[in-house]
Amino acid sequence: MRKIFVVLLAAVLSVNLAAKGKIVTFDVDSKILGCVKTTSVYLPEGYDENKDAEYPVLYLLHGLGGTHNTWKEYGMLTVSDMHFAAGLANPMIIVMPDASGLNKNHRGKNCGYANRPGWMYEDFFFEELIPAVEEMYRIKSGKEYRAVAGLSMGGHGSALFAMSKPEYFSSAYLMSARLSGIPEVSADRTEDYVEMLREYEFTRIFPEMSDEKIAQIAQVRWFLDCGDDDYLLDGTLTLFTQMRSKGVPVELRVRNGAHNKYYWIESLPIALTFVSAGFEK
Repeated sequence: MRKIFVVLLAAVLSVNLAAKGKIVTFDVDSKILGCVKTTSVYLPEGYDENKDAEYPVLYLLHGLGGTHNTWKEYGMLTVSDMHFAAGLANPMIIVMPDASGLNKNHRGKNCGYANRPGWMYEDFFFEELIPAVEEMYRIKSGKEYRAVAGLSMGGHGSALFAMSKPEYFSSAYLMSARLSGIPEVSADRTEDYVEMLREYEFTRIFPEMSDEKIAQIAQVRWFLDCGDDDYLLDGTLTLFTQMRSKGVPVELRVRNGAHNKYYWIESLPIALTFVSAGFEK
């Protein structure tokens, strides 16, 4: 396992001059948020050449302190190109939104994927971002061709999106997600952010959901992935047990690792294979 990780990490951190896919950006002038939000988009090999081809889409969310560039900085272009070229997943468009906070460390006010007074990010995501993406790029229509995944705060956002609107997604992949526990307010975690986590603490709210809502959530394929040294592991294990007891299809992986980019770089290929299988179904 250690040798495989070293080889993968070397590939990810190297400059890949032969990259087949590409990452582009576009702006959404959001009326809901009252500002412009930039989004990064991975377009797979052949997108520009084959004008008739349509693709499934993965919405890949960053964590606390990140931006729409985070996954690019982690080497997702190289990882995705290699994974698709190896035939381990079918090519897809990967959309990387921005849910960063307002201070210089991207951890300030308005950080996260949930609605809150004066900052309705979830509404922006579904009512403005998804329509803009699907108008701009050649994306197959329907929930069966749409998935969501994310790390840490982005894992929390993935749970939020796929539970609040399960009719939108075929699969949800949560990496090192914050699913339980409320941190203290600090310079890194504002009161605004902590209040959002308190409202959407999934190990608390999932058991309170109606049978009808859980049946809808069970129409999504779920994958919970967390390292054995991750301080958020307990929330992953608890939600897995809760979902399984309610008949929700959910996979669990606990691998060697902590709450860091090296774990998430290894998670991305697994996520691509998982969501690709959902697209094929």
